[in-house]
Amino acid sequence: MSNSSVTKPSFFSGIGCWASLAVIGASLLLYIIACATPAMVLEKEIWRGYEVLWMGWMGFFLGQFAWFANLFWFLGLLLAFFRRWILTLILSGLALLISLDAFCFVGTRIPLDEANVNTTLFLRYDIGFYFWLASLAALVLGAALAWLITRVKK
Repeated sequence: MSNSSVTKPSFFSGIGCWASLAVIGASLLLYIIACATPAMVLEKEIWRGYEVLWMGWMGFFLGQFAWFANLFWFLGLLLAFFRRWILTLILSGLALLISLDAFCFVGTRIPLDEANVNTTLFLRYDIGFYFWLASLAALVLGAALAWLITRVKK
């Protein structure tokens, strides 16, 4: 007896696939915009998002941990690809919470050399920072909506 009439749906088909692509695409688009636009206004210069991405890990030495939200965001993107919506929601929510540590950084003196002789004052965040936050929030909201949509379809 053959079961040829029953076919298992492909991984790349259905509402889950489109939801996954939409969530990842929206979050990545916002992240790319964040990297291309000014993100931090310092006393002596303005850093674009890609510069903050490149050097942000060093904030650890100043007690600033918001950059590490990027790691959780990236893992969330991977999980969104595999449609693990609850885990995506947890990791991306954690990324958003960690990113809020950035607000404690305003007004901090940042060393420009190893000897801490030259410093600059961090004045405020610019548009790129808010696009970065939006990319994290898009993954949270997208994962929640995708989870709801895929639950209703079952």
